[in-house]
Amino acid sequence: QPYNSFIVHLRLGYALYSSLGSLDLDCTESVSLGSLKNLITSPVLLALHSAVKADFDAAWFYLSINDTESIKLASRAKSSMSSDPDSVKVPYHIFQKLLATEPFSKYKRCCTTFGKRDKRQWTSHLEENFYHPIILKKLKELRREFRNDAEAEKYVRLSNRRMKTNSVNIWKLFVRKRNALRLIMISFEMRSTIGNTSNFFNLWRSVTIFLSAVQKVQRVIRGFIARRRRNLVSKLRRTVLKIQSGTRQMIMKLKYRKKYYKFYWAAVTIQRHLRGRNARTRVATMVEEYYDTEKRKLIKEKAAWQLQREIKAIVAIQMAIRKAIRRRRTMKKLAEKARVEEAKKEMDRIVAQGRLAKSVHRLQLSDWYKARKEEHDKDRMDESQTALQRKAILDRRNQNKREERKKQEVLREAQIEKLEEEKVERWLQNWEVQIEQRGIARRKKCQNIIALPENQTEVLLKKQLVKRINVQMKEVLRKADKMKIPMELPEAKEIATREIIEEEVKQELIAARAEMKAEALAIQHAEELKAEAKKQQEMNDRKRKRKWAVVIIQSCARVYLARKEARKRAYLRYERHFDPKLHLYFYMDKKTNKYFWDKPKILGSYDVPMRDSWIVMHDSEGDQYFYNVMTWKQTWEMPIGCLLCEKCHDDFAVAKLSFDRTCYCDKCLYDMAQQLIGMEYDTTKILFKPFAGNETTAVITNFRLIPETTWYLHTLKMGVDSHLKHTAEEEEEMEMRMQNKKAAKKKKEKKKKKKKKKSRGDDS
Repeated sequence: QPYNSFIVHLRLGYALYSSLGSLDLDCTESVSLGSLKNLITSPVLLALHSAVKADFDAAWFYLSINDTESIKLASRAKSSMSSDPDSVKVPYHIFQKLLATEPFSKYKRCCTTFGKRDKRQWTSHLEENFYHPIILKKLKELRREFRNDAEAEKYVRLSNRRMKTNSVNIWKLFVRKRNALRLIMISFEMRSTIGNTSNFFNLWRSVTIFLSAVQKVQRVIRGFIARRRRNLVSKLRRTVLKIQSGTRQMIMKLKYRKKYYKFYWAAVTIQRHLRGRNARTRVATMVEEYYDTEKRKLIKEKAAWQLQREIKAIVAIQMAIRKAIRRRRTMKKLAEKARVEEAKKEMDRIVAQGRLAKSVHRLQLSDWYKARKEEHDKDRMDESQTALQRKAILDRRNQNKREERKKQEVLREAQIEKLEEEKVERWLQNWEVQIEQRGIARRKKCQNIIALPENQTEVLLKKQLVKRINVQMKEVLRKADKMKIPMELPEAKEIATREIIEEEVKQELIAARAEMKAEALAIQHAEELKAEAKKQQEMNDRKRKRKWAVVIIQSCARVYLARKEARKRAYLRYERHFDPKLHLYFYMDKKTNKYFWDKPKILGSYDVPMRDSWIVMHDSEGDQYFYNVMTWKQTWEMPIGCLLCEKCHDDFAVAKLSFDRTCYCDKCLYDMAQQLIGMEYDTTKILFKPFAGNETTAVITNFRLIPETTWYLHTLKMGVDSHLKHTAEEEEEMEMRMQNKKAAKKKKEKKKKKKKKKSRGDDS
């Protein structure tokens, strides 16, 4: 029930803490002060727990002095010798008195209302200033929804009353006007009877009375029709509103039942677990007590038996023990001397190795920063550079572009040659398949023609083939006789037909190969024509470019001037910052307040200028070193002219506190301000002078010229919990940045793959 006040919430929480096994809303059992503190501070921000608990303790102290029942509870707690004051159990009516006391009553006061007209309480002082922002936002939304639903139901419920009041007011107005009209008519009649008016007045009176009667009749008829329509519309509206209110009530009842059942189930399960834990602890304590008692008995019996044995052996053993102790002492002294000497040698060796490793690590880190700076300065352009330096950078960049272009051309030519070879191989394979298919088709056709011709042309081909077969058959028989092989006519005929068909297939294959050569020559001729056309096109492009050289130079000059102007505007719009955890620079758009890793494309080789300032960083072993975000320089020694925090010496100072005239970093300044606030200092009286301790001019800073600012104004600008939320926000931003980088890399790889596939498809 978030639409209720936080007092109702505290009552429900008290019932949940007090009742085990059932939700007792009457709050008959008592709850300890520690549980009540946890109940009140559960939705409060972690940083403000101590302040709320301090006010709660002050309220209990005030109540334990002035209220008799509270005094009795406090005296019982003291008599029971309980060192913890939070263990005092308090009934619900004393808890209500505690909330109503002066130290704690300020939290119940109204902080915000629903509006200028609706002065009902929206949030209290505790909810508005101490609750977590997420809980407060959800609480406000649900209370606003509940208030709007209640106002809508009230409006629907009072609709009949409003209609009745409107009709009564209309009828009263009509009666008033009718009485006024009667008075006017009576006065006119009196004047006419007395004789002050003429006959014309009588005629005018009769006409006006007739006209007024006609208008009244018309008005009555129109009013009757309008009332009928209005009643019909109001009935329809009432039915619709009843249906809507019924459905809304049903939906709200279902939601409330679900929430109630969930709440009841959670309370029962929590209580069941608590009972189980308490029972287990009781059983464990009972078992341990029984085990301890039995163990003590056994120990006593064993000790008595051992004493009898030891008394007999002590006298004989004492002399041997004393001798052994003397020997051991002498051996220990000698071993300790040798061990100390070995330990000294080992410590000296470890210290020497550590110094060597530390110096090597520092040299490697400084070399890495130098290489990083050299890599950055190769292609970086700056407004402060000379023309020769810019020319060297541009020449190096153009040389790299030419080399990349040559590599791309070589790769492209290799890909084109490979594609051409694959194209020729596919073309040859297709022709080989066609030649084989044509040979097979020719063989089948000859066999079909010899077996059964279908048309006149096939009949003529059959006659020719039969003649050739007969001639070949004679040749086959002659060869068989020569080789003295017995052969019959059918066998010779079969061999002859086979040889004739093979000759036809060979002729068909020769014709197909001739067609293949003709097609290859045609393709070669077409490629030569295409190459000549390409050369001619290149020549024409060169001539055209020579003609347009002036226009190109002008456009280049305009582009140069436009880029220069765009850089100036970009310097005003963007800011560059350094992330010490990732060793990377990121940018901020002042107009949209957005952060991003990639440099704006409008800057090109230039970059956004930064202040000449240093930051404190730590290596993997925790050693401190300094890094200049503008010059990319790294040093292990403190930069000259900078100021460190006088308290922690771990970061540069950002302000000089007027309370003790010491320079603090951001973290120490926040801690000192919280201490002063805890000492009941007003935030408007905590004064400090901000300055940049990470700049080389920090030592010569004239603090008299710097105006003082208050902690109140500083918290308004930066946010109340900016220091506490800083680390969590940084981690979230780092995770988001890394995820965005990975997603951008994946997108680029996908685009490259798609381009490669398209280029392969176009070449094929």
